[in-house]
Amino acid sequence: MRVLINGQEFNCGQGPFGFGCESNKWGRDKIYITFLKEGETSGGGKIAIPNSMKNLTEIELAVGSGSGEWHAYIDNISLHWKADDTIIEKTPEEKKIIFTEELNKWIGGMVNAGGETVKVWNIIGEPLDKTVDANTFNWAEYLGEVEYVHTAVKMARDTAKVDLNLFVSNSFNQYDEMDKKADELITLVKSWEADNVTKIDGYNILLHAIYAKDAIFQKGNEDMIVKLFTKLAQTGKSIRVSDLSMMVENVDGNFIQTSKLTEDERTAATNYMAFIMKEYRKLIPVDKQFGISISSMTQTTTGYKLCPWTSGYNRSGMYEGIVEGLK
Repeated sequence: MRVLINGQEFNCGQGPFGFGCESNKWGRDKIYITFLKEGETSGGGKIAIPNSMKNLTEIELAVGSGSGEWHAYIDNISLHWKADDTIIEKTPEEKKIIFTEELNKWIGGMVNAGGETVKVWNIIGEPLDKTVDANTFNWAEYLGEVEYVHTAVKMARDTAKVDLNLFVSNSFNQYDEMDKKADELITLVKSWEADNVTKIDGYNILLHAIYAKDAIFQKGNEDMIVKLFTKLAQTGKSIRVSDLSMMVENVDGNFIQTSKLTEDERTAATNYMAFIMKEYRKLIPVDKQFGISISSMTQTTTGYKLCPWTSGYNRSGMYEGIVEGLK
């Protein structure tokens, strides 16, 4: 189809049949020709308007066939345009109202979807993470450092049809100072619960372990695991270990691919996995043990995580380590 604007012809590169029109039938609301800026690619139902026309306030417009292969009645021509975006800055109070409503939609929708079946939720995730980048959204910035937690917990409990166990979830990496990080997390939860209304039922620890071939480092790794579970046990809350993973580090501090591990290295890492699980079961009171989940089930030859099954779904040594840890 051709478009004439003040006598200048433009080809949109698409006939009426391309827009979905049929012979000898009205095709109302089917032909939509998009106007682009100069430099953008025309065709496929689009035409680029030159900069010389952008300041026009009046135009003569004609639409029709350039090839002469079809004839049509054309009516109800309309023009639509989009003005430049206008940003209307909201006040802090308005932002709080808006984001509280959005938080309620999200939490309410999730808890409702869980119905009476899902009784355990990670209500707050990674509160110790200080990452700030283009992908970061910080609820606390708009709802308040403590108030956003109070709001989230209340929304979940008010929406639920059953009693919930609400956990705070945070990652613990092997070379974090786990005991100090645990203290920081525990102190934070206490500040949330200071209103004597908000209740966090447990801690979900995403534990990423490393077996170090350096004997001194490895002794430190084991001591840190003991300190972590000891601190968590003292809270009296339920403790869950999730995303539990294991990698092997050489004496130079570099991770070793699973395909390059020796049998002795695999065995040592397997024993360390068993050690972690046994310490969890020894130090966390039985009625507060909320379970352990493994990060990945199958390992790859190019990856670094040791998993209970190989890529061919055969049991690995790590499978035996997990079984040993549960004894």
